[in-house]
Formats: sequence, C-alpha cells, structure tokens
Amino acid sequence: MINMNFFSKTTISLLNLLLWIMLPPIISYAKEDRLVFGTLRMDSSEFGFLAVPDTTFIHENDQPLLQELEASGRDTSQTGGPHNEFEILFDGTNLNKWTGNTTDYVVEDGVLVIYPDRGGKGDLFTKEEFGDFLFEFEFQLTPGANNGLGIRAPLEGSAAFDGIELQIIDNTAEKYKNIEDYQRHGSVYGVIPAKTGFLKPVGEWNYQEVVVKGSRIKVVLNGTVILDGDFEAACNNGTLDGKEHPGLKRKKGQIGFLGHGDVVRFKNIKVRDLGGEN
Repeated sequence: MINMNFFSKTTISLLNLLLWIMLPPIISYAKEDRLVFGTLRMDSSEFGFLAVPDTTFIHENDQPLLQELEASGRDTSQTGGPHNEFEILFDGTNLNKWTGNTTDYVVEDGVLVIYPDRGGKGDLFTKEEFGDFLFEFEFQLTPGANNGLGIRAPLEGSAAFDGIELQIIDNTAEKYKNIEDYQRHGSVYGVIPAKTGFLKPVGEWNYQEVVVKGSRIKVVLNGTVILDGDFEAACNNGTLDGKEHPGLKRKKGQIGFLGHGDVVRFKNIKVRDLGGEN
C-alpha cells in the first residue's frame, strides 16, 4: 500500500524547493539572530533538513514587515542600536580619528594606552563633534588610576566644566576612599553621582555604554545602569560641587579621554550618532 501521507509531504517539499529556486531573493529572520540577508535557512517542517527553529521567510518587497523586524533586530543591550550604524573610532591600529595629545596616548598591541610620562600635554579628543549619541568602549584600570570621559567638550578649556566629564576611576583605591560621590566612576563630575560596586577588579576589562540625548544621560557599566538622569535638571538648584558648569548647556562637542597622570587602557571604541532619532 502506498503511504499517501509520505507522498504528499514529499510532493509539497519538492514544490517548495522549486518555488524557492524561482522566486526573487528572500530574507530569513530567526528569533535567535539579527536579520540575515541573502541567507537561506530551511525549517524542518518544510523540507525535512537543515532545521532552524522559529524561522520566518519574508519577501524583500514586504517593506513594513522588514522595517518592524529591523527594529526588533537591534542590539538587545541596555541601550540598543543597530551595530551596522556604529562608527569605529579606534580599530586597534591608528589614531586617525583623534586629535590632541597623541604623544602620551599611543597604540600598543591593538590597544589605546595613555603613558603620562612621555612628555605630552592635554587630552585626546575625537576630530569629529557629537551631540546625541551612543558611545561604547572597554577600559582597563591600573591600581589607583584616574581618567575621564569628556563629552560635548571643546578642544580648549576644561572638559569637566566647559564640557561634561564622566569619571573613569579606580573606586577601590585607598587614596580615593574619601572622595565625593560625584567623583566616583561613571558620575557626571560635580553634577550627578553614579551607583558604585559594578567595576570589575583592577586589571580586568570593563565594558561601558554612554547614551546622551538632549540633557538626558545614561551610563551602563558591565551590563548595569549606574547612572540615568538629566544633567540640566540636576543643577536647577545648583551643582553638587557648587561650581559653574557652563558645558552642561552645550549641544555638541568632542568626545575625549582626559588623562590625570595614570596608565589606563582602552579598546573597542565606537559611537553611533543619535541625531534625528526620537
């Protein structure tokens, strides 16, 4: 007796295979993956081989669905953002996108390192200005190290006051045990303190994301939000350090690393412009 069920499934599979060969390019979307263009992923229920669970095939002309999937396929970290829209600011080979103190800040074994004893002066800044952005980087502290991340900063003046400085510092160092909360790692210096306890042990690599939109700022350290605030609202009644911070009103400026006399290493530095996004 002929197994009609097997015959029907085989016929359907062959028809589907024929349609796949004849149709224009398609896009496959798997729940585990981002959008994969030009890649065929078969479901076992259709063809009986090369199984990929929960896979949907979408025709390239189905723009509304594609847009929805593109949005859902964005980075699932705390801050989000499609990876293919990032600009690589440091690729481990050169400082072509940076200006300023390229004497103390050097490339070594694929890493950006500051050696403060090489006779350089000042800080290292991006050549390009940024207003609203997502900035990602990794850093490695040495014992007692102190550095800073300047944002919306001018090339001249003090980034901590004429721009905005986020602390990069070894909170565990004995010499810093009595510093103010707004001087701890990740804090908007003098303005908004960050939560502590999320730095990795000194010598290990930390991963940090910084999102700036208007006057809103979020800092994510090793997967934990350590600061989420509004730096203009935070100083309505004066700043925590009691000093003037005119840089808080700047709408754009350079991103930079602000050396304070210690060896610190950086890598995987990239930025995504958020200008024009809601």
